[in-house]
Amino acid sequence: MKQVIEAYCKELKLGSRIAEYYSIIEANTHEEFLVQLLALEVEHRRVTRKNRLLKQANFDVVKTFQG
Repeated sequence: MKQVIEAYCKELKLGSRIAEYYSIIEANTHEEFLVQLLALEVEHRRVTRKNRLLKQANFDVVKTFQG
């Protein structure tokens, strides 16, 4: 079953985290499960985007008064 989920995630370009985390999410309803699963993906994309943009900004090394 996990391979099928991974294949669908890849085809839909949802990332591999969904296939990794779906089994550990505990929810009472399908809606709660889906919300938690999508929230994990959204948060991961935010972090990844922020890190990518910081890297692209190519900031100088942090400077101090001593240096």
